[in-house]
Amino acid sequence: MGTKKNVLMVISGGGFMWQSHSIFTGIKDAFNTSLIIPNDTLMVIQKLGLNEQVKEDCIYQISPLTTITNTKKLVLLKRFTSVLIDSFKIINKAKPDVIICNASSIAIPLFMIGKLFGKKTIFIESITRIDKASSTGLILDKLRLCNRLYVQWPEIQNQYRNATYKGTVI
Repeated sequence: MGTKKNVLMVISGGGFMWQSHSIFTGIKDAFNTSLIIPNDTLMVIQKLGLNEQVKEDCIYQISPLTTITNTKKLVLLKRFTSVLIDSFKIINKAKPDVIICNASSIAIPLFMIGKLFGKKTIFIESITRIDKASSTGLILDKLRLCNRLYVQWPEIQNQYRNATYKGTVI
């Protein structure tokens, strides 16, 4: 049997964390997994024990791209640029075969850099998106930044150019 593929996975904060944690739990033994964790979720990651399930040098911190409280365009542009630069550094160091992101807006700059490096990208839409696609998912789909885009409800599959529904993943 061949060697395990290297997976770089985003573990975001808020409600996405529980979804991402569930996905991570399902794949962690099959792949060499590195994690990207937004700076504002580090304490929760420690409480979940994820830092004990992944080697310390395989956990990368990144600034959050969007927040509920700050939607100013200049702030978003500055954060986008920062995440783009950090994504370049992380991908260059982690050398993943595949990048997985569940629902987080970090996927946009991360997948842009991932595509420049020739990496496979997988976006999993949030389970909370039952009847309306997310802005992040729509941008990724429109820019063709996903090798795979999974939705967890059949009702939104047709809102994307190239989404796949295979049931829920959590």
